[in-house]
Amino acid sequence: MTDSRTAKNKFQQSISNPAFDTLGMVKTATAPIQASMTKSIANIMKPSLATLNAAASKPLDMLKQQQETISRMFRSPETPSIKIPRPSASLSKEQWSSPKDQWHQLIVLGNGFDLECGLHSKFSDFEESRLKLLHPSSEDLEKSDKSIAQYAHDSGLTAWDVILDDKSQYPWSDIELAIEQWVAKTNAIRESRCSKVAEILNHAAGAQVEQYLNSGSYPLSWIGTPEERVAQFLYVIGNQRAQWTSSLVSQLLLAELYKMEQAFSLYLLNEVDGNGDYAQNALDLLNRMLMTELPDEDYYDVTASLLDFNYTNPLIGADNSAESYSRKRPFPTLVNIHGSLRENNIVFGIDGTKHMDEPDALPFTKTYRLLSLDNPDTAKLIQTYSPHGLRDDSTAMIKFYGHSLAQADYAYFQAIFDGVDLYESQTRLMFFYRPWKKDDGTRVSGAEARSDMNRKVAGLLSTYGSTLDNKDHGKNLMHKLLIEGRLSVKTI
Repeated sequence: MTDSRTAKNKFQQSISNPAFDTLGMVKTATAPIQASMTKSIANIMKPSLATLNAAASKPLDMLKQQQETISRMFRSPETPSIKIPRPSASLSKEQWSSPKDQWHQLIVLGNGFDLECGLHSKFSDFEESRLKLLHPSSEDLEKSDKSIAQYAHDSGLTAWDVILDDKSQYPWSDIELAIEQWVAKTNAIRESRCSKVAEILNHAAGAQVEQYLNSGSYPLSWIGTPEERVAQFLYVIGNQRAQWTSSLVSQLLLAELYKMEQAFSLYLLNEVDGNGDYAQNALDLLNRMLMTELPDEDYYDVTASLLDFNYTNPLIGADNSAESYSRKRPFPTLVNIHGSLRENNIVFGIDGTKHMDEPDALPFTKTYRLLSLDNPDTAKLIQTYSPHGLRDDSTAMIKFYGHSLAQADYAYFQAIFDGVDLYESQTRLMFFYRPWKKDDGTRVSGAEARSDMNRKVAGLLSTYGSTLDNKDHGKNLMHKLLIEGRLSVKTI
């Protein structure tokens, strides 16, 4: 196509050319001819200008495509590979440095972490030796001149040891399930087992217990049902109350729970003190998790926080070398959500989601008991998602290790996922696993460990998805996370 400027020059040359006169064109005809030719030039220029505009818009379209590509890459399951161009080597760092983007990760630790680091920190490890005291020999009882309930009480045992001795209802090592089954109502009609214990102590069965205890012959074994055994124990420590109520029984059980927590705290302190490798093992394993798929720290301000469901301190090894550690990156914010050994305030409890309206069960909920811990660092665990922000500054990564993802702690996960707006944000979830040791010392296979973790993850996300207001979002949450590269399960 002829360039518009060239066409115009040719026109101007043709107007001044005397050859027009020799063809019979007089001077008076010049004006209409010029107007006609000007209109023709305009028609010639139109497609040229459109071409120029199209050419000018191409860089903008390319820029948009690049931005979309970069956005997709940052949603990739791999560490972002887009790098900010480095400035000239002749410039000092102070001359070219610019503010870094924020990148925050949350590490969630469960008891599997402490077990992998060498601690015998399972509740079953603690409880196994205690349950033996519940069944002393007849000779020991005769020497003590005490009833079996009094003997257990004086040996430092609690009503919860008596409850956990009943293996027909739940795994004897699951203290949280035991608490829920004893203090919470099973449905809107039936009462809690505390009510049954109060009824036993107030009526015929209670009279039998009192007569038995006051007859001069001390019982050498536990009697009857689990409720009757608990009644037998509470009768010893309850000062033989004239009137028993469900609330009174639950109050005594709460006091007994405090005693058990103190006993477990002492047990765990001895475990940590007796394990010289724990500090280094914990720091090494934690560092591997912190460094997995970390972005380039030259361009990102990387921070981390630890939500620890254990009572120990995984940073104890770092505390011994705080100066050298701080040169690498800031210390992670550590929150022992259920209390810690160093504060002597550990908590056993149940999830409060379904029981906040039950007066007797409320003091046993973790939600209620967290009020007494008053940990100010809890607010630093995540960076929340703002739908009105210029960019997504929510926590970029949440990593899990060693947690059963069980119902007892579901309220925490729901609060975290809501805080980062898991469905809409770009937050990634990463679940670590290792083949764990069985009781005989051997490890399960890698395939079995991965399958177990996949099942737990699916259960957690399915439960969380059911709470979303948009039920369609809830149904496809896990699928969405997978296709966006925001969900992974991997060994460490």
